[in-house]
Amino acid sequence: DVDFVLCPVFVGPAAAHDTAIYWNYTALWNFVDYPGVIVPTGISVGAGEKGKGYKEGYVPLTKECEDVRRMWDAYDYVGAPICLQVVARRYHDNELFAAVGELQKALGFS
Repeated sequence: DVDFVLCPVFVGPAAAHDTAIYWNYTALWNFVDYPGVIVPTGISVGAGEKGKGYKEGYVPLTKECEDVRRMWDAYDYVGAPICLQVVARRYHDNELFAAVGELQKALGFS
């Protein structure tokens, strides 16, 4: 049995308002009626990160890869937080909040 799933919220750092196109990272859990909480990691995109990670001559493998690259080039993500989501089994909301409390202690967010 799995008590919790720790997973990404989005394909990268927090997206600018009305630009997120990959909402399935969080919506999947809503469809199956599993409770989830988004938690900050304390990590954010630093200055000078734009363009890093893509080698010269990079060719996207899929349309989705191309979309991610386009978003990274078009928007300023400096300071954008990188978050995670914690998901629990259906009707295990109290256990989810307890797990988030432990993560809060470990990661130091409030």
